[in-house]
Amino acid sequence: MKIDTLNNNGVINMQENHWLEHPPVRMPYPESWQKEYDKEHGKKAEHKPVRLNMGAGRKLDFLRVVLAMHEMGFFTDVAGGEVDRQDVFNAFGDALGMDFDRANANLSEGMNHWSPDKRAEVFSMLEKAYREYEKEILTNRKFR
Repeated sequence: MKIDTLNNNGVINMQENHWLEHPPVRMPYPESWQKEYDKEHGKKAEHKPVRLNMGAGRKLDFLRVVLAMHEMGFFTDVAGGEVDRQDVFNAFGDALGMDFDRANANLSEGMNHWSPDKRAEVFSMLEKAYREYEKEILTNRKFR
Protein backbone atom coordinates (compact mmCIF):
# COMPACT_ATOMS: atom_id res chain seq x y z
CA MET A 1 0.00 0.00 0.00
CA LYS A 2 1.05 3.58 -0.50
CA ILE A 3 -0.15 6.89 0.79
CA ASP A 4 -2.21 8.59 -1.86
CA THR A 5 -3.28 11.81 -0.14
CA LEU A 6 -3.70 13.33 3.26
CA ASN A 7 -7.04 15.08 3.61
CA ASN A 8 -7.88 18.10 5.81
CA ASN A 9 -9.00 15.92 8.71
CA GLY A 10 -5.61 14.22 8.94
CA VAL A 11 -6.98 10.97 7.50
CA ILE A 12 -4.64 9.15 5.20
CA ASN A 13 -6.20 7.92 1.99
CA MET A 14 -4.58 4.60 1.10
CA GLN A 15 -4.33 2.96 -2.28
CA GLU A 16 -3.10 -0.52 -3.12
CA ASN A 17 -0.07 -0.85 -5.35
CA HIS A 18 -1.82 -2.15 -8.43
CA TRP A 19 0.29 0.09 -10.63
CA LEU A 20 2.85 -2.70 -11.03
CA GLU A 21 0.35 -4.88 -12.88
CA HIS A 22 -1.48 -1.96 -14.46
CA PRO A 23 0.83 0.96 -15.13
CA PRO A 24 -0.86 4.34 -15.15
CA VAL A 25 -2.12 5.56 -18.49
CA ARG A 26 -0.42 8.74 -19.57
CA MET A 27 -2.86 11.39 -20.50
CA PRO A 28 -2.03 13.25 -23.68
CA TYR A 29 -0.78 16.74 -23.09
CA PRO A 30 -1.14 19.76 -25.32
CA GLU A 31 1.26 19.92 -28.24
CA SER A 32 2.28 23.39 -27.09
CA TRP A 33 3.83 21.86 -23.96
CA GLN A 34 6.07 19.63 -26.08
CA LYS A 35 7.11 22.56 -28.27
CA GLU A 36 7.92 24.64 -25.19
CA TYR A 37 9.92 21.77 -23.68
CA ASP A 38 11.80 21.28 -26.93
CA LYS A 39 12.57 24.99 -27.15
CA GLU A 40 13.88 25.09 -23.56
CA HIS A 41 16.01 22.00 -24.05
CA GLY A 42 17.47 22.92 -27.42
CA LYS A 43 15.59 20.45 -29.57
CA LYS A 44 14.79 21.29 -33.15
CA ALA A 45 11.35 22.55 -33.95
CA GLU A 46 9.31 20.56 -36.41
CA HIS A 47 10.03 21.44 -40.01
CA LYS A 48 7.52 22.64 -42.53
CA PRO A 49 6.39 20.17 -45.18
CA VAL A 50 8.12 20.76 -48.51
CA ARG A 51 6.53 20.33 -51.90
CA LEU A 52 8.00 20.45 -55.37
CA ASN A 53 7.29 23.58 -57.39
CA MET A 54 5.41 22.18 -60.37
CA GLY A 55 5.90 25.14 -62.69
CA ALA A 56 7.72 25.17 -66.03
CA GLY A 57 8.90 21.57 -66.26
CA ARG A 58 10.32 21.49 -62.73
CA LYS A 59 9.14 17.93 -62.08
CA LEU A 60 11.03 16.58 -65.08
CA ASP A 61 14.13 18.60 -64.20
CA PHE A 62 13.95 17.29 -60.63
CA LEU A 63 13.69 13.72 -61.91
CA ARG A 64 16.74 14.30 -64.14
CA VAL A 65 18.76 15.51 -61.16
CA VAL A 66 17.68 12.57 -58.99
CA LEU A 67 18.48 10.18 -61.84
CA ALA A 68 21.97 11.66 -62.25
CA MET A 69 22.60 11.41 -58.51
CA HIS A 70 21.44 7.78 -58.54
CA GLU A 71 23.73 6.97 -61.46
CA MET A 72 26.63 8.51 -59.51
CA GLY A 73 25.95 6.21 -56.55
CA PHE A 74 24.59 8.79 -54.11
CA PHE A 75 21.92 6.46 -52.68
CA THR A 76 21.93 3.09 -50.91
CA ASP A 77 19.44 1.05 -48.94
CA VAL A 78 19.66 1.01 -45.13
CA ALA A 79 22.17 -1.85 -45.25
CA GLY A 80 24.41 0.02 -47.69
CA GLY A 81 23.34 -2.04 -50.71
CA GLU A 82 22.41 -0.85 -54.16
CA VAL A 83 18.93 0.45 -54.90
CA ASP A 84 17.20 0.69 -58.23
CA ARG A 85 16.04 3.93 -59.77
CA GLN A 86 12.40 3.44 -58.94
CA ASP A 87 13.19 2.92 -55.24
CA VAL A 88 15.02 6.26 -55.24
CA PHE A 89 12.18 8.01 -57.07
CA ASN A 90 9.67 6.52 -54.62
CA ALA A 91 11.72 7.70 -51.64
CA PHE A 92 11.74 11.26 -52.95
CA GLY A 93 8.07 10.98 -53.80
CA ASP A 94 7.31 9.98 -50.21
CA ALA A 95 9.36 12.89 -48.87
CA LEU A 96 7.61 15.38 -51.14
CA GLY A 97 4.12 13.89 -50.89
CA MET A 98 4.11 13.06 -54.59
CA ASP A 99 3.62 10.01 -56.75
CA PHE A 100 6.72 9.27 -58.82
CA ASP A 101 5.59 5.81 -59.95
CA ARG A 102 5.86 6.93 -63.59
CA ALA A 103 9.22 8.69 -63.20
CA ASN A 104 11.04 6.47 -65.70
CA ALA A 105 8.22 6.88 -68.23
CA ASN A 106 8.20 10.66 -67.68
CA LEU A 107 11.94 10.81 -68.34
CA SER A 108 11.58 8.72 -71.51
CA GLU A 109 8.73 10.89 -72.78
CA GLY A 110 10.77 14.02 -72.05
CA MET A 111 13.49 12.77 -74.37
CA ASN A 112 11.04 12.95 -77.28
CA HIS A 113 10.19 16.61 -76.72
CA TRP A 114 13.47 18.33 -75.98
CA SER A 115 17.00 18.48 -77.38
CA PRO A 116 19.87 17.00 -75.36
CA ASP A 117 21.11 20.51 -74.55
CA LYS A 118 17.67 21.59 -73.31
CA ARG A 119 17.35 18.43 -71.17
CA ALA A 120 20.78 19.04 -69.59
CA GLU A 121 20.13 22.74 -68.98
CA VAL A 122 19.06 22.07 -65.38
CA PHE A 123 22.61 20.97 -64.52
CA SER A 124 24.19 24.24 -65.67
CA MET A 125 21.49 26.14 -63.76
CA LEU A 126 22.30 24.13 -60.62
CA GLU A 127 26.01 24.83 -61.03
CA LYS A 128 25.30 28.55 -61.42
CA ALA A 129 23.04 28.58 -58.35
CA TYR A 130 25.64 26.77 -56.25
CA ARG A 131 28.45 29.08 -57.35
CA GLU A 132 26.30 32.10 -56.40
CA TYR A 133 25.61 30.51 -53.01
CA GLU A 134 29.34 30.02 -52.38
CA LYS A 135 30.11 33.56 -53.50
CA GLU A 136 27.53 34.93 -51.07
CA ILE A 137 28.91 32.85 -48.20
CA LEU A 138 32.48 33.93 -48.91
CA THR A 139 31.45 37.59 -49.24
CA ASN A 140 29.67 37.46 -45.87
CA ARG A 141 32.74 35.90 -44.21
CA LYS A 142 34.94 38.81 -45.29
CA PHE A 143 32.81 41.28 -43.31
CA ARG A 144 32.80 39.37 -40.02
